[in-house]
Amino acid sequence: MLNLDALQQLKQLKQEIHSNRNLATGTVKGTTSKFGFVTLAETGKDVFLSPDEMLKVFPGDEIEVEIFSDSKKKDYAVVLKLIRSELKVFTGEFKVKNKACFAEPDINGMSRWLFIPPNKTKGCKEGDLIKCKVTQHPLKTGKPQVEVLEVLGKTSKPFIEREYTIAKYDLPVHWSKKINELLTQLPEKVHWEASKRQDLRQLPFVTIDSASTQDMDDALYAEQTENGWKVLIAIADPTEFIAPGSAIEKEAFNRGTSVYYPGQVISMLPEEIANKLSSLVEGEDRLAIICDMDIDNEGNIRSYQLTEGVIHSQAKLSYEAVADYLENSRPLLKNTLSESPETVSEEIAAGVSRLAQVFALLNQWRYKNALINDERPDYRTRLNDKGKIDKIIVVKPNIAHKIVEECMIAANRCAADFMANTIGSGLFITHRGIRKERLESIGKIIEQDIVPQHGADAITDKPDTLEGFKNLLQLAERTQASVSLRTAISRQLERSILSEKAEPHCGMGLPLYTNFTSPIRKFNDFYVHRLIKNKINGAPYHQLTSENITALQNRQMTSRQAANETENWLKWQYMEPLADQTFQGVIQRSNSAGFFVKLTDNGIEGFVSTKDMPEKYSFDQVYMTLKSKSRTFTLDQVLTVKCGRVDKKRHQIIFDIVEEAKPDEVVSNESPAQENTVPQS
Repeated sequence: MLNLDALQQLKQLKQEIHSNRNLATGTVKGTTSKFGFVTLAETGKDVFLSPDEMLKVFPGDEIEVEIFSDSKKKDYAVVLKLIRSELKVFTGEFKVKNKACFAEPDINGMSRWLFIPPNKTKGCKEGDLIKCKVTQHPLKTGKPQVEVLEVLGKTSKPFIEREYTIAKYDLPVHWSKKINELLTQLPEKVHWEASKRQDLRQLPFVTIDSASTQDMDDALYAEQTENGWKVLIAIADPTEFIAPGSAIEKEAFNRGTSVYYPGQVISMLPEEIANKLSSLVEGEDRLAIICDMDIDNEGNIRSYQLTEGVIHSQAKLSYEAVADYLENSRPLLKNTLSESPETVSEEIAAGVSRLAQVFALLNQWRYKNALINDERPDYRTRLNDKGKIDKIIVVKPNIAHKIVEECMIAANRCAADFMANTIGSGLFITHRGIRKERLESIGKIIEQDIVPQHGADAITDKPDTLEGFKNLLQLAERTQASVSLRTAISRQLERSILSEKAEPHCGMGLPLYTNFTSPIRKFNDFYVHRLIKNKINGAPYHQLTSENITALQNRQMTSRQAANETENWLKWQYMEPLADQTFQGVIQRSNSAGFFVKLTDNGIEGFVSTKDMPEKYSFDQVYMTLKSKSRTFTLDQVLTVKCGRVDKKRHQIIFDIVEEAKPDEVVSNESPAQENTVPQS
């Protein structure tokens, strides 16, 4: 038997051995090959994981490793312990090999099949798309096991693309029993007589939206005053029908946003509220938050007031009908999807003309004092009865789109100011401008292009400040260079984020910004309504925590990713039969491996790989250009391409260059404000 001294010495020896080992924790990062990496938590460094070690883990696992160095002094890691595995449920494809059943996971960085026991297949057949649950982690044996939870169907199944991404991203589609019970308690019509709301039903408010829109969340009215304009923007008020902390509100937070799939919308709020009680439908009394602005003849918002009101929209107008009236002097029609659209009254038509004048002033103010987005066409996909793309329609912004956009931006500016200066906190959309790691690159653009043409004194502030960023973009617009400097700068920006702090939105060139004009469709707008109404009524309010805000932003990002993935999937199928056709496109962004081209006719993006070209190319990270001995590819360059193939594993269409367009055919479809920002209205 060992005495106490010997035991103590043995314990000390073990501690010394342990302390001398190079141990670390980190997160597993997979690759398209069998090897991988562990990203160390403390330093962020990637350490190599051999194929044998990768068999023990899944991408995303948090693990403890021991780090060694090989004969070439290159570090590699050995897995010691699983701390946490995030992979519980996933989607993929059912595979059969030598009568054994497997799931091929649809997971970035995972290149292995996972065994499914024969009694856990739910009768799957080769090629079925499936949803699975992990039942055995591979750490101990290197042999993971999963079971099939749901058979989603074959890739030929109508609308499978949408059904699959709903399952992949775990999007809620149905309403719970509790919510359905609450919906039965809603009033059949809007009651407001007993409230203190401002009665604005006599004013000829109108809605301007897509002709098919049902969840209309804004209505507009403007009148001229002695020294400016009075503009009233009514925003639908769904918070009136949803109790704070109720099951409906909790579900709205969980969903985060309405998801706009091609041909279908998964609503954030139940239809009874979104399309009926809250929607600012023509000819019905509706509750709203009113943003009442006094605007001078230079487009300055001299003052504003946010109040609770009731309106009675007098016309449902479409973008196309308003543009036709303003640009082509055609009669202004309402309800254009009906069998017999009506011509509106002279009073309503005159009101729309006044809104166009207000747009011009607000737009002029932003041009002088903030940043204006370049106009970009929108591309809308129409599906056939099998859920495949029938056609892609190009929608170019017209005067009606611009009227609504400027009014919404103005209202959002007022809401942000109200939260910052009246409430003291809230939910803002902030944009920090240039990414920190790219400031050096921007410095080179300033030194090599801007200073030689405009002088060092032109750079009035640092580019990582709001005023410095605005000044930089304005100078970039006026600088002659071999590439579009503004576009090059726009590819080096942060993403916009939600924040409880009032901070600048550099991308829009504004000191404060938020969204509150889409409370039916986005929870951050809904929440801002709650804050504003509670402050107006002197009621307490609940501030979202930073964890809540992060969760909300992640859910919104996931929802957009699901819709985008569905649309991209449909576009791959749409392009495959068109492999022999040529298309004109514009280089949108680039990296060391190649560049992405967006087709002008249909908005579809594809990748051009420099590996498929005969020459070697070097990548200039400052100007985002690719150069060989004989060719240069720059952002905004126009090319003629054709669909070479579809890389379904990487979710990419691969384009081949057919010929270059003329060197002077350069277009600019995006601005930095639009590139990485949350939609403004």
